Formats: sequence, C-alpha cells, structure tokens
Amino acid sequence: MNTENMIRATQSVCPLCLESVPATVLEKDGRVYLSKTCPRHGISEILLSETASLYKELESFFFSVMSPSFHIREYEIWVTMRCNTSCTICHLGDSNRIDIPDPSLEKIEEFITRHDQPAYILSGGEPTCREDLPAIIRLFKKHGKHISLHTNGLFLHDKDYIRSLQAAGLDRINLQFDGFAPEAYEIFRGKNILDKKLLVLKNLEELHLPTDLNMTIARGVNEQAVMDSVEFASKHPFISSVNFFTICYLGETARWPLRYFLMPDTIGDILEKGSSGRISKRSIILFQKLHLAIKSLRSERYCLYSQIFVLFRKRDGTHDPIDRYLNLERADRLLRFYQRLAPRHPVFAKIILILGLPFFLMRWSTLVILKEILRTGFSFMINKDYALKSNPFLYLNFNTSCDPYKIDYGFVNHCQDEIIFYDHQQEHLVNQGVDGLRAIDFERRYRKTAKKETIRIDRENGSVKKK
Repeated sequence: MNTENMIRATQSVCPLCLESVPATVLEKDGRVYLSKTCPRHGISEILLSETASLYKELESFFFSVMSPSFHIREYEIWVTMRCNTSCTICHLGDSNRIDIPDPSLEKIEEFITRHDQPAYILSGGEPTCREDLPAIIRLFKKHGKHISLHTNGLFLHDKDYIRSLQAAGLDRINLQFDGFAPEAYEIFRGKNILDKKLLVLKNLEELHLPTDLNMTIARGVNEQAVMDSVEFASKHPFISSVNFFTICYLGETARWPLRYFLMPDTIGDILEKGSSGRISKRSIILFQKLHLAIKSLRSERYCLYSQIFVLFRKRDGTHDPIDRYLNLERADRLLRFYQRLAPRHPVFAKIILILGLPFFLMRWSTLVILKEILRTGFSFMINKDYALKSNPFLYLNFNTSCDPYKIDYGFVNHCQDEIIFYDHQQEHLVNQGVDGLRAIDFERRYRKTAKKETIRIDRENGSVKKK
C-alpha cells in the first residue's frame, strides 16, 4: 500500500531549466523525497532519506533551533581558479574559470581587515597553483586567522614544500582523497593517482600536519571507502576528520547518470551496516541534534545537508562511537525541551541547555574521556584550534553541496559556507553568497557557455545526457 504525507513545503529549481519551482518534502512508505513540479518539464523526485522517522525528527529540531540571522564562522576564499587536474566531477567546468583572476596579496589583506571571521579555508581551483601561497598564509596568520588548505595534494609529494607551508603558519590540510581503490580515481579524477595520494599521506604524517580527508562517495563506485577510511584514520591520529562528500550534479558532473546519487543521510546507513550496528544511525541523528544545539548556543549557522559524528580513538588503534561515553538518549530529553522552548524564549532556553547538558550527557564511562571533552569543548567555545588538531577524537562529516536536484531553499538561508572570490568588475574580493546559491548561479552560467549543449533527463534509466 502506497502512503504519502507532506512533511514540508519549500522551493527548489527544475533540474532541466533551473527555474525556481515549488517543491515538497514527502514521506512515502517510510522514505523521504524532495518532489518538485516544473510547468515545462514535469515532476522530478530525489530520495533524501531511507529512514523517514529519523529524518523528520532531525529536520523538526533543525528548524526550531537554527536561525538565518546566525553568523558564519568560517569563510571559504578562492585564491585562484587555476587547477593542475581535469577531474571528471569538477563542479565548475572550464568555462567558469575564465574570468575570475587571482586576487593580489593587497586585495586579500583588504578583505581580511573588513571581516572578523576567525577562520578561513583557502580553496579554488587548486590553491597550490599559486607560487605565493606561503605568503598568503602568512598574511592570514598576521591577522590571527585559523587557516585550512583545500588541496588535491599533488604538490605535497615535496616535503620541503609542505615545510614551507607549515613555517608560514598553515594549521590544517583538507586533502582530496577518494579511498583505496584505484578505480575510484580513474572515475572521479580521470586517472589512477592513488600512489601519489598515499605518498602525500605519508609525508603529512611524518611532518605532523593535522589533516582532514575529503572523500567523494558515489553509489556503486566506492561505498567501501567509507569504512576503509574510518579504520585507516583510527590508526593514524594525524587525521583529525574524514569528510564524506556525495556527488553533486554540477558542471561536468551534470551529465553523469543519477544512479551515482547519494545523500549525507545514506552515509549513516553505510556506517551502520559496515560497523555491524556499533555505529547506529539513530546515534548519528541524536549527536547531530546535540551538535546543532551547541551551534545555536554560539549563534552559528549550520546546514542540515552537513552532518557530523564523533569516534573516540583507543590506544590499540580501534575506536568507539561517542555514545559509548555520552548518554545521547538521555540528553535527547533535554534537547526536546530545548526545541520547544528556543523559538519562544531563546535566552532562557540557552541557559537551561548550558546548565543541563553536563548532567544529562554524563555516565560513568564519560570519565574516560572527560579531560579531552573539556579541552576540546573549551577551545571550541573560545575559537581556538585545539579541536581541529590531532587528538583522540575522530570527526566524521557527511556533506553534500546544493545542485539542481537537491537544492532546498528552506536550508539555503542557514548555510554555513560563504564563498569569497575576486570580482574583476568591482576589483575586490567579494562575498559571493552562500554555497547553495553560488552553485546554482554557476550552473546557470556553465550551461550557457558549455559548447552550446543542452542537458536533458533520460527518465527511463535515470541519467542525464547531452542532447
């Protein structure tokens, strides 16, 4: 029996013409879908979650405690649009790189002095294509910023180059790493570069540079990389987090078959199955609610398309899920009260949450990790970077970027990722908007310039093809 219930009305875009269209988040037979109807191109649907009850619980909490008025803690600044690879899943495509020049050091410093964000991600393009990258890092450190570098790592085979970045003050590397199967690199990057990636990891470990793994996960390609990377990171403390990114149908990837599609929610399913239930999807959702509550205490934005879970690394190289040490089920009773109170009495709700969380979270096993919780929590609250450096906690992040299929304007205004790049007309680095809006704007431009090709959905086999 097919049952269908509307969870929420929202706005999205048609994946064909990119025009804004009404959309609904629907529950069907225990699953959740984003459904939309375009006057020209009809109905399209995307699966958001296999577990409707957990999805609805998390979404309801999200809209109760998150506000678009919250601030963005970290900016992503594109220091160049040049790149030394030609990835088959590039979001931008060559046509989007042409008219965005590199900002000068003077323009970068001018931007920094006008904004008070404590942390920046250097991205692009490939930031290591800039010969003055150490000077850029020194510039940010001069102003007391925490600096992360998003990179494919191909220049990091040279230890002396890594040392130059460390000497400049680089705090963290976000390394593009798609797992341990050569086939994944051939599919995503156009060639097998696994050996180069493993050499880079070896160098980063030897130089004790805190590292996050940024992994693209696609259905039928490299789901095994989820558990493989967790096991690998557990044994290598220089890896502070593993960030799982799902395929986004933007730029070059817009013509990929939809069978590769995953949502962050699905990573929880993979972890639960791969760990034989030790990491449960319910615990992931409960921890995400706790994380959102803490973000709301700090009045920081966070998107539902980004989720997080934490593992505790033990000395023998194994790990335990955080709910082994924190009573997430009992804490959820407090979070439910906070959810009801926050929209009407936000200040009082925050006081209750701050006072109540230690009692509701504590269990006897919490004492094992209490020192690390206090150190990490305190550094996080005062904007210090201890929480981002090597420590017994391993952070798992499940993310996706908005694309024409999954963009939900109900979430866009809460996005925590603001994109900064050089505007040659204004001759300044400019806030280009949150990641979701920027992605759709770039996709519109890409489709207008990409060899005059149009894109259509083949509804029979769920793929996107050239016409």
